[in-house]
Amino acid sequence: RIYRTIILLCHHNRIMTSPDGDTTKKRAELTNLVTQETRFQVIQNILAHPKSLPTLLELEHAIDKSQTTILGHIETLQNEGIVEKHKLEEAAPDEPSTFFAVTPYGLSVVDQLGVFDDLGLMREMYAQLDKPEKVQRYENAPRPELASVDEVQADLEAELDDLEPDEEVDPA
Repeated sequence: RIYRTIILLCHHNRIMTSPDGDTTKKRAELTNLVTQETRFQVIQNILAHPKSLPTLLELEHAIDKSQTTILGHIETLQNEGIVEKHKLEEAAPDEPSTFFAVTPYGLSVVDQLGVFDDLGLMREMYAQLDKPEKVQRYENAPRPELASVDEVQADLEAELDDLEPDEEVDPA
């Protein structure tokens, strides 16, 4: 159990501590990263998407910026571990094959910062967007299967169990 506690504490510290150990500085860096207008909209629209896996076309329509601009901000978020790209290898030629999701780390960051408190409202607003036929088709297209929260948690617990020693260690 001590190892599990250490791992969880390290995860929290990774999120909110800068390399020099300054939690205030790291919080400010993350706040600046995710609250920049376009990056904020990217994260917001990924989370608001019905499957939390929009395509670039869907993001472009919701954000009203060029695909080049959006991709630049997605790349920044990817480099920081906030967003990741997913491919659907078996997509038909007329269907999208690239999708974007907020990572578990990204979810931890936005949770710690408290910047997206009402996911239900965000999803309602996204659903109310007037979408052209192509965007609707993309929204309804097949998506890659991602692990559920329960599956990720089970995998993490299994990994943490593997880290636990087989025997009790006598501290004396």
